[in-house]
Amino acid sequence: MMKILFYLTVCVGALWAAKGSVSGSEGELSVSYDPSSMKLEFSNHSDNEIRILRPLDGSEWCWIYPYYKFEVTDSAGNKLPLELRCGNFGYPYSETNWPDDYLIVIPAGKAKTIMVRCPMRFREGETYSISMSYIFTEDAEPTPGYPYPKDLWIGTVKSKPATYTKPESD
Repeated sequence: MMKILFYLTVCVGALWAAKGSVSGSEGELSVSYDPSSMKLEFSNHSDNEIRILRPLDGSEWCWIYPYYKFEVTDSAGNKLPLELRCGNFGYPYSETNWPDDYLIVIPAGKAKTIMVRCPMRFREGETYSISMSYIFTEDAEPTPGYPYPKDLWIGTVKSKPATYTKPESD
């Protein structure tokens, strides 16, 4: 299985939001890719824990925070569009507990890995440039009927672009 490793850098400053006060220092995130999903490793290099969320229904389309924004271009420089979907979004997935099943707490000096599918269709044998951003802002609206947990990390992190070639099937 082909894997590509990206390195992301996150800068965390002292921030205030209705969700609470969040502070930290520079951190580093790494991302590796496999053909069926996106493996994201969030590493915390601050002296404090960092609290982020797994994707909600619609996060990969940037319809609800946190955004898991993918930017993919092919070898000709064309941006790939997101896959089409129904347009309903925002609620936690069925048979999950909000916020417990979504909250990721990264202790100081530790890392957490999650799997996130890149919502784009890759053509066999084609080479792509892929970057990913995690975005959560102070003005994030609550999910329908569910407020966000307190003290979530606020900011944006973006990976450096990496190259991926989808293997051709036999």
